Amino acid sequence: MNTGGTIGTRNNRIDEVSRVIRTMSHEGFPGQEEVWIQLVGVSSFASLLATRRGVNQELAAITGLLHGCYLYRTGINVFPGPNSADTARQLLRGLQLFSEEELYIILNSIFVQEACQQVQGSYEEILKDAIHLHMNFSPVRQSLTCDIDLGNRKAEIGYWLGQEYEGNGLITKAVNVLIEHAFEQLGLNKVEIGAATDNRRSRAIPEKLGFQREGELRDYEFLNGRFLHRVMYGLRTEEWHSIDSQRD
Repeated sequence: MNTGGTIGTRNNRIDEVSRVIRTMSHEGFPGQEEVWIQLVGVSSFASLLATRRGVNQELAAITGLLHGCYLYRTGINVFPGPNSADTARQLLRGLQLFSEEELYIILNSIFVQEACQQVQGSYEEILKDAIHLHMNFSPVRQSLTCDIDLGNRKAEIGYWLGQEYEGNGLITKAVNVLIEHAFEQLGLNKVEIGAATDNRRSRAIPEKLGFQREGELRDYEFLNGRFLHRVMYGLRTEEWHSIDSQRD
């Protein structure tokens, strides 16, 4: 199941970092796409945590996206903190989009990601917590993403789940937790979910959770040799509270 994920926030620097990471490995290796899903998932959780803790959401999302860039580049999972920090340093300096202070925050957070017994700064702890949260999903090959638009007080949730684990309600439960966090903790007004028109399993999730169908985007993406239409669903905070009160 794949609704098409997004990364953290819609920001030019995040998009540029994402683009460069994706071009780092030309030959690829078995499982590389799953590593990418992991990076996006950790980035999304880091973005959510940063919003909750009142620090820069963009820097947290970029840190999450880069935390395993050495693994994505090489397929080697040895000393992930130092190796990914060194890889990220080269990548970010080449982009010339970050100040020295921002570089220190990102690189130091990546470097100490395995020092779980030590309490460090805000961004370091956000990355550790984001990795831990995502670990709850990766063992069953599932991933969640959440694109937050604070200006318009809304978020778009995306999800992916390995076919062998479909039908167990795992994504539905996880999405419900994110919805509650969006409305109760972040104070957002609306949550959106998009899914391919012919992906009934993906569409069943927002429909089950009380989302309203709001429209269809034709030829939204080109996948496996054909264009796919995308159905958009929306849920506003007052609608969610009404549904939640009926459950009680």
